[in-house]
Amino acid sequence: MFLTMIIAALTSFLWAFAFMFASTDLDEVAASKLPVLTLYSQSLHNDGLAVFFVVWLLLVCMYPYNYTLPRKKLAVTDRNSFV
Repeated sequence: MFLTMIIAALTSFLWAFAFMFASTDLDEVAASKLPVLTLYSQSLHNDGLAVFFVVWLLLVCMYPYNYTLPRKKLAVTDRNSFV
């Protein structure tokens, strides 16, 4: 379980490092309403691919988290863990 956290931290650090060097205008990214889309668009130089990656991030990466969270809450509250 600890190895998973190390892999996640290393991956996110490398992702941020790579995209910050590939980005062309960080002020535009900071002023954007959806910074991840602007960052992908600047780094990849392809708007369609940037939109695909953002949709992938929202649907594939975030859906399992939002799907399992109510089950985890229910499991904790059924056992009176907060009392």
